[in-house]
Amino acid sequence: MIIGAPQESNFALNKVYQWLFVEQACQLCHIPSKESICTHCYETLDFNIYACPHCAHPSEMGELCKICVSQAFYFDDALAPFLYEGEVKNLVKQIKYSGDFYALPTLCEPLIQRITVKPDAIVYVPSHESRHHQRGFNQSQILAQHISKHLHTPIFDWINRVKSTPTLAQHSKKQRAKLLKGAFQCHSQVPEHVAIVDDILTTGATVNELSKVLRKKGAKRISIWTLARAVAH
Repeated sequence: MIIGAPQESNFALNKVYQWLFVEQACQLCHIPSKESICTHCYETLDFNIYACPHCAHPSEMGELCKICVSQAFYFDDALAPFLYEGEVKNLVKQIKYSGDFYALPTLCEPLIQRITVKPDAIVYVPSHESRHHQRGFNQSQILAQHISKHLHTPIFDWINRVKSTPTLAQHSKKQRAKLLKGAFQCHSQVPEHVAIVDDILTTGATVNELSKVLRKKGAKRISIWTLARAVAH
């Protein structure tokens, strides 16, 4: 079953109110600006210009990266307009942990511009109910709602995170995959082409586990859309 983009939460509506009625300034340099990030600061952000078409990891000429040459994923392609470095990292952390969505539309704009094929539906990475209760929001859901509105593409809202996992930042790719096994449950057949929306693409373990579940429910093509891609150093 597919439904239209759900109504913004009260939390998100309060943020929108702030965007509209509080004097606007660049979130980075704090000078008055009509945009959340002024032109000068925007040009200094770390863009993911040449990226692997499969996992969005930076690659020298935009070819398949070494990871994708040797390893298969359940998803087919990925987009991430920024690298998870410098000010982008700080901005995404403010979205993810502080619920500060002021810069989200600006960060999302280059992602929307890179989308060349609209999917049948958008899927956001769900939070476990305990994490959602703790934060009061799911940043991936709010990002998906923003994209859904611009693309006029419905959100597929029949997926739950049934397993609570610890913060994955300090775990290896292998450990993440083990912790995430069985974390997601889908309650309906899935359209042929879906796009999974998340804030950051790190090792790909989370979206890969979710993609595996969606494959079993009928997805033929799975795209990954995130704001930023972490770089393996």
